[in-house]
Amino acid sequence: MFSQNYTQKIHVTANPPTSFKAVTENVGDWWGDVEGKLTKLDDEFTVSFDETYWTFRATEFSPNTTLVWECVKAHHVHGDLSGIEKEWEGTRVIWNFTETNNGTEIQMTHEGLQPALVCYDVCKEGWDHFFLKSLKEYLDE
Repeated sequence: MFSQNYTQKIHVTANPPTSFKAVTENVGDWWGDVEGKLTKLDDEFTVSFDETYWTFRATEFSPNTTLVWECVKAHHVHGDLSGIEKEWEGTRVIWNFTETNNGTEIQMTHEGLQPALVCYDVCKEGWDHFFLKSLKEYLDE
């Protein structure tokens, strides 16, 4: 079976510097409870929801163009799904920002978040909400 990483694009009215800052320093404004922020390569932050948390490290940091979060710790709890606690560890969230005439196109790929994972459906639904809706609304305000 062909594996496909979760990948989506949005277009926002915010410029690339504002869009980049949203996924480095202002993650808590559109995703979840956040401790820490990314201001340079190797910085880490943790996002949490109740018992669930993920810690990410910036492994690529090219302001306003490219950012990569690598998940270095995970404790994912969701209902009665078992075996998902550490599924995100080692995955990477790749952000690409392209300036357009009226804002920014943001492509996000969660490398390693593939249909074979137990959490895929729940995680896809989560990213569809937080990336496609929450981040877009945050950057279009």
